[in-house]
Amino acid sequence: MAPPTRGACFLCPILIVAAITALSLGLWGISDTPYAQTEAAKMVNAVLEGEVTDVGGFGISGVTIKLFRDSFFVSEITSDTEGHYRLPFSYNANLDKSIVVWFLPQEPDLVPEIIVLRESYQSKELKLLSPCLPRLTLSENIVYDIELLDEKAKLKTLSESECFKGKEKS
Repeated sequence: MAPPTRGACFLCPILIVAAITALSLGLWGISDTPYAQTEAAKMVNAVLEGEVTDVGGFGISGVTIKLFRDSFFVSEITSDTEGHYRLPFSYNANLDKSIVVWFLPQEPDLVPEIIVLRESYQSKELKLLSPCLPRLTLSENIVYDIELLDEKAKLKTLSESECFKGKEKS
């Protein structure tokens, strides 16, 4: 066999296959997909569902609901004509990663909302997420109805809460 020519990488195909294999098996801790099933990985399929309403209790259609895991976008859904939404997702119960959900209305006068499904230890230590954000218990079936407010109503609600005083609500 002749030696590789200049510019050719003799080991490149081997390195590429090794990297793809390592990533798909989750050996570097990057993947938390179903392919990463090991004794250390416990994948949980979950659903967040509920209704998005306005102050009058009427469902709001077209609200984009986005789920993020450690600041990386995972999935999204849009509320239906009556304001209902159902967002399936999965997470690794053994990985310490924050999971947050954004509710983004199309109406410019409504304030977007963020909820916390799980906050990582590091995020808590660094106080990255506001204590004013609602925190839910992460489970396989989460039902959460949310009321979107205009800026004035949102500021009034926040001023009446304890969150600006540094007290975290459980």
